[in-house]
Amino acid sequence: MTRGRGYVLLISMVALAIATSAFDCCADLTDFYITKLFAIETEISVLHRQKRTNKDQINKLAGLIRDKRRIEAKLARSISLWQNTHRLALQKPQPTREKIDRMIEEKARKYGINPNFIKALVECESGYDVYAYSRKGAMGLTQLMPETCRDMGIKRPFSPEENLDGGIRYIISLLREFKDVRKALYAYNAGPEAIRQGKAIPLETKRFADAVLAHFAKLNSRQ
Repeated sequence: MTRGRGYVLLISMVALAIATSAFDCCADLTDFYITKLFAIETEISVLHRQKRTNKDQINKLAGLIRDKRRIEAKLARSISLWQNTHRLALQKPQPTREKIDRMIEEKARKYGINPNFIKALVECESGYDVYAYSRKGAMGLTQLMPETCRDMGIKRPFSPEENLDGGIRYIISLLREFKDVRKALYAYNAGPEAIRQGKAIPLETKRFADAVLAHFAKLNSRQ
């Protein structure tokens, strides 16, 4: 090996080590913000459920809401940095659609749900993009929100295996609660609390449910 080639190899190894360290740091930071956000949302929920409020409670609630917005912004920046580090520095390729479909089929069998329904959900949520990240903070193949990741025990939302596992368990829980596919999809998109309270369904949410069901029917017709 020539001196020049050896030098280039050394620089490449150093760069990869730095990138790996940065990746681990971003992942840990993202987990920290998700945990912090969950704790804040829990406190907010407790205060909202209290029938009587005083000035101190109102001030505390306002402070928690400010903290929530601040943490959400930091989480978004952390995820963005995570994505850039993961894609560009480590150059980890996207799994093929066929590989993701195999993961879906395996997990669908595990949890007893039609794999075509999950494929339709993934198609409409992320277009099979493992690193998909919405403006609202939804992550990965099944576009899980940070609080949902927390509830489902998902520590690596951009891991296709973990994300699919959490997304499948989450939609199954909604199907069991609402006992209606369309309502479960509404809850998945707009949040279950909106459906529980009988709030008006946003047009965007209705279109999402229509798209999933249409794609589901299309996949079933091919078999």
